[in-house]
Amino acid sequence: MTETITLETKKLLKQLSHFQLYKVSFVETNWSVNLTFVFDNNTKDIIIELFNIIHFTMSKTIDDNDGCYMVGEVTITRVNDGGAKILSSLRYPFKNLDQNVLYYPSRSLFHLHLEGDLCLDIICGDFTIGQK
Repeated sequence: MTETITLETKKLLKQLSHFQLYKVSFVETNWSVNLTFVFDNNTKDIIIELFNIIHFTMSKTIDDNDGCYMVGEVTITRVNDGGAKILSSLRYPFKNLDQNVLYYPSRSLFHLHLEGDLCLDIICGDFTIGQK
């Protein structure tokens, strides 16, 4: 299920700067996250599904609770070092016996970064993106 970062993926990510983040849904049965982005009634939503989540951080202002958040930029990058660098920078709380950040060198990982009215950093093992 691992999505590669294809030209189509990059195209959809670039379109998101014109969309609003409408819904963040956690699926408790497999600890995945679905991000739903909307534009208008005539345009299909863009859905990003993130699987095998190992880190999720969200930031927003305290009073911004209207439910639709402007999107500035969304990037998904492949993590090549098992997550050591990015997980350290995001203050991943799990540590090895030597107190260095726990990372996953044998796993394929991706980093989703969203900036806008709401900011997200998500480290995951797999993702899909598409219009629905």
